[in-house]
Amino acid sequence: SGQVPLLAVFDGHGGDKCAEYAAKHLPLHVAAVVEEAAERCVADGIAMNVATVIPHALFQAFRRTEEDYEVQYREHGEKSGAC
Repeated sequence: SGQVPLLAVFDGHGGDKCAEYAAKHLPLHVAAVVEEAAERCVADGIAMNVATVIPHALFQAFRRTEEDYEVQYREHGEKSGAC
């Protein structure tokens, strides 16, 4: 499979834990969502529409990253955030 660069700036607020977490995990979630979409397309016998998959993948990846961060850190008192 081809590689696509993902460029981002993670600005930490109240510490760097959240920004570091997002920088590490967001690309993994983007790749996972794209892979899931590709698998659905293959199973359905249709071509993947990159114009709709990428925005969906980014949205879902941010959501998953935030949810995972909340479980791992916020519930244990971490106060940092990122944008």
